[in-house]
Amino acid sequence: MKKFKLLMTVLSIIIAMSLILTNARVLATDSSEVDPISETGEEVEVQEEVTDEGTDEHINEDEEIYEDDLYVIYGDSASDEYVMDKLVDGSVYIIGANVKITGIVAGNLFVIAQNVEFDENATVQIEAYVLADKITFAGAVYDMYAACNEFDMTDTGYVNRDLRLVADTANLKGMVVRNVNLIASDIDVYDEAVTNNEEGTVDENTIADETVVDEANGKGLVCYGNFNYTSGKQVEDIDKAQIMGEVKYTEEKQTEDSGLSIMDYVIDGLENTVFIVVLYAVLIFLAPKFVEKAKEYFGTRTLLAFAVGVAFTILVPIIVLCLFLTGVGAGIGMLLLMIYFTIFIMSFAIATIIVNEFIITKISWVNNAWKKVLMIVPVSIVLFILRKIPVVGTVVSMIMFLVGVGTIILYQFDKRSKKETVKEEV
Repeated sequence: MKKFKLLMTVLSIIIAMSLILTNARVLATDSSEVDPISETGEEVEVQEEVTDEGTDEHINEDEEIYEDDLYVIYGDSASDEYVMDKLVDGSVYIIGANVKITGIVAGNLFVIAQNVEFDENATVQIEAYVLADKITFAGAVYDMYAACNEFDMTDTGYVNRDLRLVADTANLKGMVVRNVNLIASDIDVYDEAVTNNEEGTVDENTIADETVVDEANGKGLVCYGNFNYTSGKQVEDIDKAQIMGEVKYTEEKQTEDSGLSIMDYVIDGLENTVFIVVLYAVLIFLAPKFVEKAKEYFGTRTLLAFAVGVAFTILVPIIVLCLFLTGVGAGIGMLLLMIYFTIFIMSFAIATIIVNEFIITKISWVNNAWKKVLMIVPVSIVLFILRKIPVVGTVVSMIMFLVGVGTIILYQFDKRSKKETVKEEV
């Protein structure tokens, strides 16, 4: 799904921002919302409070509390599994192949893995952010943000506030106290209980060994708020689920197998042009020095910008991985990763600005800021069309991307730019 990839990216950015904001030690901040965990390291009793519809559960743990944020990168192969079975008085960050949560987290939980499983004892007292191929959820969390291909919430799964989910297949059978916000292709909210009538006990007139429906014991989603979902089709048996609020369905338009239509290309081209024009106008008024120097990167310094772009694209992920492995540098690593993706987003626009500034030097009548902004419109359209041409477009896109990235980096560390800035301040 087109929206699936988009929202996966959005959720990744949310996770990155949350990692930075919560890199410091996270503790329960509101005793009315979450149960505090003792900091003594002695044997403690942790009580999980649930609503009247659930059952009170008391968990006694003999192990000491992990009194800090926990960072884990685990697994050398696809079969490796990391089990998070600790009492963590802080937030937990996990990257691995297969991850199983059986412990208690007093802060936020961040997981990126192939398969993620929350068993019935798993508890996250604030928010859970999960990116995975498959998520099996049978535990309890305060808020959940998830993106995956397959999401399976069992009847013991419990979300104390909102469930925000993007998935290909979503199987929801647990309880959500507030709202469900969901985008998925296939959604299931109710399972009928079936009985194999080996002795004909359900109905004396039923043939033995025939599977019959036991309507009284079916399992379905319980949602005390609103159920908002986007899908290509409406959910079957939605009336059998216990949804106390409103059910809002938004139909997702299906993309034809033949590919993008002409209108899709036109819309993409307009969005691309508007983004470049807005960015260009902002730079002209807020960073005029950068715009003036942009033309230098077309021709005389193109190869240098290209080389820097290649180096930056390769080296930054390696540096980020090293920072993650150190544990204490995870926050810096996520900040660097956010800068990395921001530069990537701006790279094509910067490359277009460079070409536009070079062309303007050859045209005498473009002599003010507004004419420059108008001039970049046809330049953006032409470059967008070139990028869509098979084979040629791939080469053009790669060059624009790397030169754009390199230009941003070079400008930030260009001694001549810094000297000019100092002179202006003096």
